[in-house]
Amino acid sequence: MVRIPVGDWVLDPYGPFVGCTDGGAEEIDKMLNHLANWNITALFDVHGLQGSQNGFDNSGRAKDIVWDGDFNFSHWDH
Repeated sequence: MVRIPVGDWVLDPYGPFVGCTDGGAEEIDKMLNHLANWNITALFDVHGLQGSQNGFDNSGRAKDIVWDGDFNFSHWDH
């Protein structure tokens, strides 16, 4: 089995990710075809998801984050 980390923006780009992942779906298809030739399975790891909990851009969120000057942030109402 091969783990394939994929951001949710790869297959359906939105916001700041539009254009930067062009061709991503085709590359995933190529990978799956190569793996099938060798009878290897794939585990898709949705590496980031819009609206997820960590607030960083690798999680699909790149705005509305309030930093306190250190490494602490908030992005939802408390």
